[in-house]
Amino acid sequence: MLLANRHEIYRRGIDLVFKKQAPHIQIIWEASSFEEVLMLLTKFQSDLLLTGDHMPDGNIFSFLPLLKEQYPGLKIIINSMHDEHAYFFKLMEWAQGWVAVTAPAPEYIKVVEHVYSGGYYLYIPGYDK
Repeated sequence: MLLANRHEIYRRGIDLVFKKQAPHIQIIWEASSFEEVLMLLTKFQSDLLLTGDHMPDGNIFSFLPLLKEQYPGLKIIINSMHDEHAYFFKLMEWAQGWVAVTAPAPEYIKVVEHVYSGGYYLYIPGYDK
């Protein structure tokens, strides 16, 4: 899996969650910008991308169409601080998963497992209430 987020501390935290609670989920590559994501995908094959929605070089709306055109088989999970329904439904045109940054650790594991197995998964705090 490729993990992309502009914050190193966030990437370390997600990696630690997977190592301790779901060792079968392995982060192989990390990126801190969309440019790095594209560079890594050009050099290495990855089947799953867990990415933040804002990076130093742009936002996910400008990045996803290009990514899906070049890597149509890549499964994508968006990790976002936004919880507006219109925002995540628009992103779900390109992505298979959505998880809020405020999600508890087990939700990160669930979203990766569901998307990796071919499903779709949304975790928005308070959406089910």
